Amino acid sequence: MRILFVTRGFPPKGLWGSEGYSHDLAKALAGRGVEVAVFYPAAGEQAVETWTNPDGILVREVTFPRPAGKPFRASYANPRQDAALTAFFAEHGRFDRVHFTALGGGVSLGLLPVARAHADEVLATLTELLPWCHRGQLLDARLEPCSGPEPRKCSACVMESSPWAQPGGSAAWKSTLVRALSFTGRLLPLPTPAAFVERERFVQECFASVDLFLAPSEGLRDRYIELGMPKERLRYIPYALDPERYTDYRRDELPESGQRGPLRLAYMGQLAPHKGVQVLVDAMERLDPTHREHLHMTLYGSATAAHHPRFWPELEARIAQAGLPINIPGPFPPDEVARVLSESDILLLPSLWIENLPLVLMHARACGLPILASHVAGISTFIDDGEDGWLIAPGDVTAWTRRLEQLAMTCREAPGSTEAVQELERVQQGARSRGLPMELSKHIERILSLDGLRAMSDTS
Repeated sequence: MRILFVTRGFPPKGLWGSEGYSHDLAKALAGRGVEVAVFYPAAGEQAVETWTNPDGILVREVTFPRPAGKPFRASYANPRQDAALTAFFAEHGRFDRVHFTALGGGVSLGLLPVARAHADEVLATLTELLPWCHRGQLLDARLEPCSGPEPRKCSACVMESSPWAQPGGSAAWKSTLVRALSFTGRLLPLPTPAAFVERERFVQECFASVDLFLAPSEGLRDRYIELGMPKERLRYIPYALDPERYTDYRRDELPESGQRGPLRLAYMGQLAPHKGVQVLVDAMERLDPTHREHLHMTLYGSATAAHHPRFWPELEARIAQAGLPINIPGPFPPDEVARVLSESDILLLPSLWIENLPLVLMHARACGLPILASHVAGISTFIDDGEDGWLIAPGDVTAWTRRLEQLAMTCREAPGSTEAVQELERVQQGARSRGLPMELSKHIERILSLDGLRAMSDTS
């Protein structure tokens, strides 16, 4: 069997999220004798680079300069990417399957019909809401939830200025221009309502090339169905990990309440507004200093919010000015995630959007680590509140503060002495026994057969 993965990146040039999932899946399939190749587009000086990695996987990276002026259509369609994939097929022949592990966000949707013409099967794993939302999370510029796409509303949203935009930025005058020129439709490369109508038409046209869409979480699957995707074209299959990689880092003993130092709280992810990292800082600021001293928070990750350039610098300055017990070491290599989690007591997931089963949640599960997270669709089905983790309404700083206060108080209590300590011990034990939603071996068995995937119930 020959399988081509189309991704946003691939190690060593893409390490986390869907790129890491693509790598683990490709490596496991290659280990089973499948001929695996990877194609991904990237921004940069125009070039084509091809190499074979240590696992025998052929990797093709194609880079293109970003289009001048950021024309709206270029955000979802790129004919040069489409031509590059066509050339790849001309060079390497037909494949049994092309599996897209990312759509939009730098990956042209026009690659889907190209793949359809050169493969027997086309699968696409959904990682966010970019096909429906230009921003990707169905949150507006001020992080308010959106009910769904509508051309006029979307046009206004794209032009709305972020609270963390640079002063004197271009969003305001672009918004005025779009409103003034909305009658031009597609004559100008601007996000007018007519341009969004064209975008939706193009998305549907390209989606017709896909045999089956895979959703990593039931929440993301259900959201796509609500937005109009026929449920027979969707299957829920969670991301998967190899549990043996985490054996040396699993929690076999519980820390003793009343006999330990501060609770070590870890956040891992983008330092961006939609991930809710600012909620953690707000909650820590509100805590009484006597509680704060029993918590030590570490924020691992990189600032990635290009549309919110002032977000992270301002948040980092607040942390320093308030003297909060928050460490910011930056990102780390993904092969160290188990070690880093083993040095933490609780994983924090304060996301504001619905999420798609964050892979860091899977890493924490594999390590037996409790998770304190937002009650959003792509997370909540993987956490039993009060039994192996805790769920809090997204963005509710008061509730996050209250929970952190309760956790801090357990550090001063003897084992089993209070209800809060008993709950913490129960959650720690539950997290150790919960395990993964799906192990990698079972994931591969399911994903190898398109007929088998189609035979799965849409609620499987």
